[in-house]
Amino acid sequence: IDHYAKNMDDIYKNIGIAEVKKGNALEGFRISFVRKGSAFEKLGVRRGDVIKSINGEKIDSYNAAFGVYKNITNINNLSLVVERGKEEVELEYDVN
Repeated sequence: IDHYAKNMDDIYKNIGIAEVKKGNALEGFRISFVRKGSAFEKLGVRRGDVIKSINGEKIDSYNAAFGVYKNITNINNLSLVVERGKEEVELEYDVN
């Protein structure tokens, strides 16, 4: 996590994301690819998942997403809620 906090460009080498909108409202970010062996694969996200919230923070804007990213070094674990197919799945990752 520390590596990604200091090297944001490396995030995009390991995971692809795209906006999910309903009308003009941003509803989350769809994962278009996850590099095998990356921290994102270990986290449990999959291609096609839509990230809905991180640590209880609804991810419905770029500001919300970057707010989580900006504080990533100050957290001990990540809790993501993703929409996978028609279900919501909670993924937990211990940062320590």
